[in-house]
Amino acid sequence: MRGKPEETDFTLFCERQGIVCSKPEEDTNGWDRLLEYTFEDIEYKVYVQVKAMEGAYESYRGRNVKLSNMLKFGRTLAPCFFVFVETKHNHNTKFHLVHYDKKLLEKTLHKKTKLESQGKDELHKNNIKVNPKTANEVVVIGDGDCIKSKISQLMKSFGKTYKEYISCKSQELESLGYKDGRYRINMKFDPKQFEKLIFEEQKEVQVEVTGASESRFGITLAADTGLQKLVGNPNVSLVSPELVPEFIKNQVASLDNNADGKAKEYEFDFGEAHSPIKILGTFLLSPVTDAMKLTFSFFSEGVQNSVSA
Repeated sequence: MRGKPEETDFTLFCERQGIVCSKPEEDTNGWDRLLEYTFEDIEYKVYVQVKAMEGAYESYRGRNVKLSNMLKFGRTLAPCFFVFVETKHNHNTKFHLVHYDKKLLEKTLHKKTKLESQGKDELHKNNIKVNPKTANEVVVIGDGDCIKSKISQLMKSFGKTYKEYISCKSQELESLGYKDGRYRINMKFDPKQFEKLIFEEQKEVQVEVTGASESRFGITLAADTGLQKLVGNPNVSLVSPELVPEFIKNQVASLDNNADGKAKEYEFDFGEAHSPIKILGTFLLSPVTDAMKLTFSFFSEGVQNSVSA
């Protein structure tokens, strides 16, 4: 039950502070201990991976953690920590508590995305190094320190309360890497018909989707199946948005001053509807498909009257 010496030391330390420190049932996820306790009238569940610190702290270079485990830490909305156990000759054990924070989550998602773009899916063969010396969020605890308060202190980067923490981590998991939009769609349409759509003279306009892709952290990926179904489909249409800002109308009016009625090809960026995105010389629209119809809203930095799709 106690496991490795470093796990035993950490378990005993937690138990002395009234924390239930047990081996998780789903230990294949890489967690060594599950901490369960109440702090300031809030019930906590915290997952921990325990590492022995080999050698002196001053020369410590960290430990590699499998990318597959790092991704599981990110997808687990409950707080996750690494504990590096430093045992000195005088038995004055110190625990370096490293939070799996936004910085580590972003690093994990970026590496996963890069491998995905290369067609590599064996995440367990790739690692991310975690080092308490260079970690963004770390505290050192020893005898007499309250680990509950230290955990609460580090958790504040994702939210002031446990409930806010879960919500914020969930949102970051879905939105990191998409600040410049998520989907890119190339389509052809008659500019005059599109102008009528924007100026609310008609509800829909037929378009021909010529390409679709996804981008995260600036890395291009194949679009998901739903978007790929749009490519080459003859029955795709854009549906009029509920609100079009005036500056958008001005851009649309100048799309093609010499329009001859023939279809022109334009490129659109589709971002996530739940978070504002930027217009970068072209249109950034929000997602995506419903019975092969594209509904969208316009967003721009500094524009307060944007509408979600």
